Amino acid sequence: MNFPEKQKTLAGLKQWSFLCAECEQYDGDDFSSISVNSSSLKELEFSRVNFERSDFFGTKWISSKFMSVHFESSDINSIWASNCVFENVAFDSVSLTDSSFVDCQFVSCTFNFIGLTNNQFVRCSFDGLALTSTTTILNTFSECSFCNATIAKSFYYQIFESCVFDNSTIEARLLGFNYGISCETIPYVCPYYDEAMIRNTFSQNQQLINIAIFSINLAQEGMLDIAFLAIMYAVSQLLRQDFLVKSDEFAFFIRLLEHFDKGQSVAPITLYQCFQETYSLLKMENKNVAVQKSADNLNLLQNKLFFMLQRFIEKLQEQNHLMESDAKITIQILYYQKPMYPLTNILSLLSQQGQLSLPDPVLQRTAEGSFVEWIETYGAIVPFLQCFISLLGVIVPIVVKSRKSDDEKAKAKKDGSPSTTNVTIVNQTAIYAPTIIAQIGTVITPASENMVNQTAQVINVCQLLSSADFMGCNSKNIKDIQVQYSL
Repeated sequence: MNFPEKQKTLAGLKQWSFLCAECEQYDGDDFSSISVNSSSLKELEFSRVNFERSDFFGTKWISSKFMSVHFESSDINSIWASNCVFENVAFDSVSLTDSSFVDCQFVSCTFNFIGLTNNQFVRCSFDGLALTSTTTILNTFSECSFCNATIAKSFYYQIFESCVFDNSTIEARLLGFNYGISCETIPYVCPYYDEAMIRNTFSQNQQLINIAIFSINLAQEGMLDIAFLAIMYAVSQLLRQDFLVKSDEFAFFIRLLEHFDKGQSVAPITLYQCFQETYSLLKMENKNVAVQKSADNLNLLQNKLFFMLQRFIEKLQEQNHLMESDAKITIQILYYQKPMYPLTNILSLLSQQGQLSLPDPVLQRTAEGSFVEWIETYGAIVPFLQCFISLLGVIVPIVVKSRKSDDEKAKAKKDGSPSTTNVTIVNQTAIYAPTIIAQIGTVITPASENMVNQTAQVINVCQLLSSADFMGCNSKNIKDIQVQYSL
């Protein structure tokens, strides 16, 4: 960059508060022990500048270059850096927290003894990164690239989203402390990776939470819900036996839940089970020290789960079930493979839990190839069937062949057209969006809450969660659901 000669905004100041500096160049300046607060630094170049023992709070760094700059022992908090280049920069012994870096480059920078906590890196590139003598906790790396990187030791509770690693290594045991290193990437970044050895080490040390996090990294399709339940039950088991759980572990669990809930990768029944377990811990009589110590974290976890479930129930009750409750219907379900638990038994239990007073459903017939079953029952069960498949994360819509009026039937007979019309009930999971704004003014009815609770009870009674694929009642196995009024 070539800058015109002008008075330098930052020269001679020890306090930069609410300053805007743009298109300026600093070479060899000593800005040690300065305080930078709520300022904007745009298109600046810093070469061989000394920022040691300085404080940066709420500051924007935009399209700026930092070349051979020293930030040693500085406190950098709540900054926003966009399209910046950091080359040969010393971040040693820095406290870097609650900050965001977007489209930034880090080339041959040093991070010795840095405290790197609760930051977000988006589309950033790291060349020659070494995080081997740092404390790195609860950061998120989204679409970042790592070249010639070495990551080891105190590197805990990070989330990697669509990141690329080139000629980089990660200590294998950290797969039990961080999420986002895919199964395809592991052999290239963990040269001494041995799955059995890692599991055995965690088991011997009774690191139950880390075993579950490790399983999430390795989770084959359909195993994610089991891994999340394992984390929740590990937390519960530790607390009930009066062992302390770290706040960082709670925070990481919440972030993972939010991450996968946003992507609709976790079945709502998993969120429900976690909520119930958290509620149970908070309602314990004679709470031990561990539960008391974790009360704030448990309340935060419960609140997060509560709002996730509220969004689920809202979407569920928005479904317009165009069924006559006392009408006899036939449910046709097409599976890839025959489920382990009969749907007729599930529908009977749903009817009992919902106090619908319906006759037991009747299995009319089945067909092989894929597996198809036709079940005769009554329209009142359809909302419960909708709730059941939605809780299990099934996104297949229920297609209802609605009846036509007498005039329509007469016209249909004359025209030779079908006497029924397809009406699609869109499964809530397919339109489930984790946004809170749309919820304003929405009232969840007691009937909707009761139906979810009753349906969850049926899922537990049937022990569907004991199987990673919910005994065949999952989105990968259920292909099609149609409901038709019986003649």
